[in-house]
Amino acid sequence: MEKRKIFLTGMMGSGKTTIGKKISNKLHIPFLDLDQEIEKKEGKTISQIFALHGEKYFREVEHHVLLALIEKKSFVLSTGGGTPCFFDNMKRMKYSGTSIYLQLHPKSLTDRLIHAKNQRPLIQNKSEDEILDFITNLLEQREVYYMKSDVVAKGENLSATKLLGLIEKK
Repeated sequence: MEKRKIFLTGMMGSGKTTIGKKISNKLHIPFLDLDQEIEKKEGKTISQIFALHGEKYFREVEHHVLLALIEKKSFVLSTGGGTPCFFDNMKRMKYSGTSIYLQLHPKSLTDRLIHAKNQRPLIQNKSEDEILDFITNLLEQREVYYMKSDVVAKGENLSATKLLGLIEKK
């Protein structure tokens, strides 16, 4: 099996986990979720880590877990929404494999997130309009990092086959 490392970036709700599992199956390589790996290492949920230790601590743990995962041979990795925005994470991902930004319009993200807001600490007490404002502002800050990805894929109606085609073209 050829060595292959694929890093999926984008906002929460962009489909990184869903499409990541599909392309990992098609490529016959493991699927990894950075948040799940952090939770395993810390023995706490992401929400608990934020509540107990704050974002600075979380971002440091996230960075170290990412560096450890990069050492693996082949994988599809769903990163956290903020992962590319801290330390030299985006540079490391690009150097180690193929980075892909799953780009969605803020309204599409809001439509996807409104039904799962209780599992998302950053938006759980917000109304639909507040979520849209929050997502729009956060995306404005983060997109500069996401756009450094090797592949930018429009996330609406994106299939695993279509995404693999974009990866192959790269």
